[in-house]
Parts: sequence; C-alpha cells; structure tokens
Amino acid sequence: MATAKEYEQKIKDYHHEGLITLWDDYLKKSYDKTFWKSGKLLEYIVLRGFEIEQDGCVTYPYEVKYKLYNYKNAIEQIDGAVHVDELHALVECKDYRAKIKVEPLSKMRNQLAKRHGSLFGMFFTVKNLTTPTQIQVQYMAPQMIIIWTKEDIDYCIRQGKFIECMKVKYRMAVENCEYNYEYYLHDDMNKYLGESLL
Repeated sequence: MATAKEYEQKIKDYHHEGLITLWDDYLKKSYDKTFWKSGKLLEYIVLRGFEIEQDGCVTYPYEVKYKLYNYKNAIEQIDGAVHVDELHALVECKDYRAKIKVEPLSKMRNQLAKRHGSLFGMFFTVKNLTTPTQIQVQYMAPQMIIIWTKEDIDYCIRQGKFIECMKVKYRMAVENCEYNYEYYLHDDMNKYLGESLL
C-alpha cells in the first residue's frame, strides 16, 4: 500500500490535461486500485487541482500529533488544506456510495472549532447530501463549511477554476448564507458578485 509521500509524488506528475483524464478514470472507476487506496484518489485530485493553479497553496493530507504526555499516535488525520491570499481552509473529501449524512460534517466542524476563527472548511463529495444534512450545514456557525459537489469539482477540473470557485463560494456563504452555492451553473463572477475578487 502506498504512503502519503508516494501519493503526493504520484499526483504531482499530473498537469491539467492529465488530471482531467485521471478524474474521468476516477468517475468510471477505471483507475489503478492497486495503488490508490479507496477514498484517497479524490483527496489528491482536488488538492492537485488547486496546486496546478497556484503552486504552493496546498498542504497534502497530514496527521496532527499531540506533543504533550509523550503521546505518539496521531489525534487527527486531515485530508488537506488550501491557502489562497487571505483565505485558509481545511479540506475534507468523502468518496461514499450513499448520500452524505451529517456525521462527517460534524467531525469537520469539531476540527475547525479547535483552530483559528478565520479558518473555514471545504467539504468535497461526489454524492449528494441528504436533505437533513443540507439543512443542518446551515447551522454549523460559527464554523463555516462550504460544500463542493461532483458538478463543481468536474467543472473546476475541466476549466481550471478551483481558486476562483473557492473565492465565489466563500463570498456567497458570507453574504447570503449559501453554503452549497452551485458555481458550475454561474461561472461569471462579475455578473453575480459585482467587483471581481481576483
């Protein structure tokens, strides 16, 4: 089984066109399952999508260790982080077969609650959220979690617009409490948001 470092080295071989092909293979489930552990490929595709647009803006999956009491095991496993200008976000990716229930979002909320208040969460999934989860995500304040659907991920991979989408989704969440803004349907920042954030 590959290590986190091996996953990172492998995904960095992919650039825009190659990442599109890998995403298509992921959707068709025709990727190399002997290398990519279940659930890992989505994490690395998303982070690489951001990194292609702005080198150095991502932290690949990592563990958080507690340095007191000589405790050596990880207390958290984080799927990644993205840092773009003044925006800083933890990343959570869920590659579930069923619709997403609230539990993984609650876990992310707890991770955010331990960190600086300016941090927000980006939750990536290829499955829809259940209706109760869509309602509950609006009440996670003061921790903010922004939802990325399969359609948003697909659009951003093909168009190279992860960073712009991040900024639009963040702004729509702040201004309008839209935590699941469908960026792929409204790709015109100036039309929908006025002054460009870029």
